[in-house]
Amino acid sequence: MPIAPPPFTIRRAIPADAARLSELMSTTFQYTWAPHYQPEDLAVYLQENYSLALQAQQIADPRGFILLAESADGTPIGFARLLHHAPPEEVARFGPEPAVELVSFYVLADWHDQKVGAALFDTAFALIHSLNYRTMWLGVWPDNHRALKFYRARGFVQVGTHAFAVGTQVDDDLVMARAV
Repeated sequence: MPIAPPPFTIRRAIPADAARLSELMSTTFQYTWAPHYQPEDLAVYLQENYSLALQAQQIADPRGFILLAESADGTPIGFARLLHHAPPEEVARFGPEPAVELVSFYVLADWHDQKVGAALFDTAFALIHSLNYRTMWLGVWPDNHRALKFYRARGFVQVGTHAFAVGTQVDDDLVMARAV
């Protein structure tokens, strides 16, 4: 009996993915956060964070990487963006450097509960482990219970809070970290 191909694959983003990433990032952010922000604030955030030009820069940035999950037909369905930069004080107190931030991590809603998020995370974690990072950290909205459950199940603990701005609205996100 032939084995069915996996329903999705994960790979590192390349420069040719910038437009598709820009669209995927905007779509997933809007879907997740539109009910919580004013349309004008959301529009500012999307332009400042998910433009085509910015995605091209982020893909090329040697301090980080973007993993792209694609369905069997090549359609982008999720992504994880990681970046090595100076961590906030609470992360530095938590664990040794070098530290890497999980900056963005989203999966299209139609692909929730199909293990895309788990596979993206596992792939990202294996990659940062192979690159000898010692601490992984992230920010998460305290009312995002689905994400909190996911991160806690993977060993993250709260180490502090930080401000997260979307346009003129500023929220207090939890800062979570774990050893690599």
